[in-house]
Amino acid sequence: MEEWNIPMESGLDIPAVLARLKPYNLSPIERVLAAHTGAVQLLLSLYFGSPVDVTLVEQSEEVGEIRRRASLVVSGTGQEACFARSVIPLSANCREVLAEVREGKLGLGQVAVKHRIPTERRIREIAITPSQISRKYIMQGPGLYYAVTEVFPRDLYRAETQRPPLKPDRWAQAVKVGV
Repeated sequence: MEEWNIPMESGLDIPAVLARLKPYNLSPIERVLAAHTGAVQLLLSLYFGSPVDVTLVEQSEEVGEIRRRASLVVSGTGQEACFARSVIPLSANCREVLAEVREGKLGLGQVAVKHRIPTERRIREIAITPSQISRKYIMQGPGLYYAVTEVFPRDLYRAETQRPPLKPDRWAQAVKVGV
């Protein structure tokens, strides 16, 4: 597994990200899952066309940190779209965030949204195997810091076909037809 850092402060180097992922022959949604830096629950809900719920599987508080495992499940089908493991350092999070995490009713991204904490995600590592895509990242904001690992089962996302790129002249024609 190669460490992969994406410097968010200086902007995203899109050609570099695409070049890193190219050797893996990923479907379009697999590329998005591997490298996006937004809210995974919303992304998966949009992809499946159905709400994706965060289900807390296990949570424990050990010396100086909360360890948590959660499953992101497609509502209605019960299909697990993602499995997540998280480490939440007690010293790096404010009281309100820790109270929400300990309660265990919200996904970690939902905690940030509820408390209106602007966050950034820095991907630290991406691993791609024939059966899964996993990524480790840091999610942080004022009074909030999580280390998260997400694992996506590839068989759930592989069926999507590779689409040929839309050529600019075809796009212009499509726009004219739609007017």
